[in-house]
Amino acid sequence: MSLRAISFVRRAGAYGAGHVGWAFEYRNGKFNCGSVENDLGMPVAAVVTMDFWTCNTFNLAAHMRERHYDAYQIVEIATPHPQAAWEAVVWISRQPYLVLGRNCLDDVYDVMRAYGVPNLPVPEHEILPARWFELLPGDPQPLEAATTIPLRGLASLRARLPGSHDDCDIPATATATPPPWRVKGAPHEQDFLERLLGEHRGTPVTDKQRT
Repeated sequence: MSLRAISFVRRAGAYGAGHVGWAFEYRNGKFNCGSVENDLGMPVAAVVTMDFWTCNTFNLAAHMRERHYDAYQIVEIATPHPQAAWEAVVWISRQPYLVLGRNCLDDVYDVMRAYGVPNLPVPEHEILPARWFELLPGDPQPLEAATTIPLRGLASLRARLPGSHDDCDIPATATATPPPWRVKGAPHEQDFLERLLGEHRGTPVTDKQRT
């Protein structure tokens, strides 16, 4: 069963450079969404001050509107990996913010790639989040006051159950697994570095390797 990966952008973020966030669908119909907001705009921020947030929710659009995202793209993924994406989210929550190499764009790239989104532009070669968003393999849609992102199948019924609620906390015991391309010396990191070098040689750089 295909599931949805969704990227969000706030075009006015970061003084016009843009800001991005992620969402991905679980098999039960819920979504995980999140980002590192870095509200103070610092070039470096500790984990406790970088304004990381995430939530597992049936009401995705409301969470993104609350944080003033203004557009989104949906990509259908035939072979999704929600557990790998979630473990990447947990790992991101424990990494300090760095304006170069560990910013909102890097975070969304890692979650989307872990989930299984193909052909992602390599962040290091399109450093403006708003521009990077436009290069993603989806159809940009405005996120307006009336926008809803429909639930599928039984998810619409689960969302109305008395015990249904948002879960916006990461347990201290949650597994934090770095994406393979972020592990020093691992084959996937070598592939990632080769893609960076390929860009310098004039070769278009996208991520075509599923992990």
